[in-house]
Parts: sequence; C-alpha cells; structure tokens
Amino acid sequence: MSLLDPADVRALVPQEDFSDAQLEVTMQLVAGWLREDSGRDSLPSPLPHDDPLWAPALELVAVFAENPTSLASRIAGPTSSTWPQARRRDAVRAAVRERYSRENAGPRGTFPPPPAWPDPIVRPATSWWWAGP
Repeated sequence: MSLLDPADVRALVPQEDFSDAQLEVTMQLVAGWLREDSGRDSLPSPLPHDDPLWAPALELVAVFAENPTSLASRIAGPTSSTWPQARRRDAVRAAVRERYSRENAGPRGTFPPPPAWPDPIVRPATSWWWAGP
C-alpha cells in the first residue's frame, strides 16, 4: 500500500539519501495524519491526482522528507540552538481539517421539506371563549 506514486514523490524530492523504506514509512505517517484530519476511514492506494488530498499529501511528504525532525537550528560562535519549525506542516494539516469540517458540518439524515412561508394560521375547529378567573 502506498499513499502516493513513488515516482511523483521522487520528482519533487530527488534526495539520494532518502531511501525507499524511509519514503514508505513517511507516506504511512502522512496517510495517518490525513485520515485523522479529513475524518476518512481509509484512503485509496495510491491517491488519484484529482483527489483533494493528493496535493496536501505530496506537500507533507516533501516537507517531512526534507526535514524529518522539523527542527531549525542556528550556530553562533561556540553556541548553537534548535527550535521546532513545524509551521508549514501544521498549516497544511489545518487547511485539510477546515475543508473537511465544512463538508461534514450540517444536518445529517432525512428531514421533511420546510413549510411554506409564511406559516399558515391554524384556527381551532370550534369556536371557544376565554372564561378567565
């Protein structure tokens, strides 16, 4: 099972040090993220190019392949520091969640058609009078 066609990924990420086994594990990881974010139970293998998740999947695989630890670093003299740099990954995942939350929102099931507007006045069948206390 493969989330994307490996040739598509290799065309975007031509790194020689990224093995086929690493690519497969990365695609499984991204598939898990996309299933979670989209609410889908399963994804086709591989995703067709016209699927709305194809572009986010390819981008997430490329981001992860380029920087698997998602860390940025800076070296200044004898000191170095690292910090998380997951903004793009989080932005792509948030966009997928937003799209699928809109698609999944709203009433589910079958409902009767709405009544005509304005609502007709329903008058009692018999006349009655208020007797009051």
